[in-house]
Amino acid sequence: MPILQRIKESKYGPSKRLLDEVVKVVKENKRYILLDDQLLAFDRVMNLVKYGEENKKKTVVIVNGGPGTGKSVVAINLLAELSRLGKKCAIRYRIKSVY
Repeated sequence: MPILQRIKESKYGPSKRLLDEVVKVVKENKRYILLDDQLLAFDRVMNLVKYGEENKKKTVVIVNGGPGTGKSVVAINLLAELSRLGKKCAIRYRIKSVY
């Protein structure tokens, strides 16, 4: 969490040119196209971001799903879109092994 705090408070960030390129790569690559439930998750997070801005509230979102369900694709699309919108964002992966 201290790293996330440093990112949030940093005066430095990626250049607009870099962010535009990332968005272009994500949007044009078939591997990153969102499907059904992935699109619903993406839209839900974007709505929470909008709600948070309007109501000055922070939200943590946990995207849950089994292997191959597209959690990483959702995360990559969110990172690209939120960065494009000028938002500072971070994605934290937590892998939980179940035996």
